[in-house]
Amino acid sequence: MEIGSWATFRFAELRIYFGTCSFRFNLQEKLTMHTYEVLVDVKESIGLLNNDFRSGTSRYEIDAESRKMADGMARLQARNEHPNGIEYDVRVTRLLR
Repeated sequence: MEIGSWATFRFAELRIYFGTCSFRFNLQEKLTMHTYEVLVDVKESIGLLNNDFRSGTSRYEIDAESRKMADGMARLQARNEHPNGIEYDVRVTRLLR
């Protein structure tokens, strides 16, 4: 991994119509990606018939465009790893790169 931020490109197409003529342009939007450290506190149900719970914290390094996107991506990752979870508390703690 290289140190620093890296970028990806989002492609879009713009079409302009003038009567019977049309012009097409390809647009590139440079998106700066950062790596965030995200901690997710998970509360999981152990059994169906009792009220026993297990709590833990998962740490993720998420590449995203913003803190809000890193928050959402970490929540999805935690839900996939802990399907019996009933509470997910997501904290974006710091910017790594």
